[in-house]
Amino acid sequence: MSVKSSSTADLIIEHLGGRETLEKLGARDFAADEGHLSFVLGHHNPKGIHSVTISREPDGRFRITCHGRLKSGSLTAPKLGTATIDIPENLASVFGQLTGIEILRHRHF
Repeated sequence: MSVKSSSTADLIIEHLGGRETLEKLGARDFAADEGHLSFVLGHHNPKGIHSVTISREPDGRFRITCHGRLKSGSLTAPKLGTATIDIPENLASVFGQLTGIEILRHRHF
C-alpha cells in the first residue's frame, strides 16, 4: 500500500492518529497528491461511509467529503457528509462525527 509522499497527506494522516490507527479502522487504498488524501473504509461504520477525501483548501482549512457505496444503476456514490475544519487538531473528532466511529469522536491528536 503505497502513497506518494505529500506533506499535506502526511499532516492529515498524523492528525487522524497515524496510518496504523487508520488501518485498524479499516482504511485502505490510500491515494494522495499535493492537496488531497483519499481512502476507502473497508470496515462497517455507523454512518455507512465507504470513501473519504480530505483536502487542504488554499486558505489552509481542511475539507472532509464522505461518500457511501455505489448503488446499482447509479454512476455516482451518494455524498453522506461534508465538513470544513479550521484547526487541523480537530480533524480526528470531526471525522469521527461524520463516520460515527466512537473512538475518534472525542479525540484530538
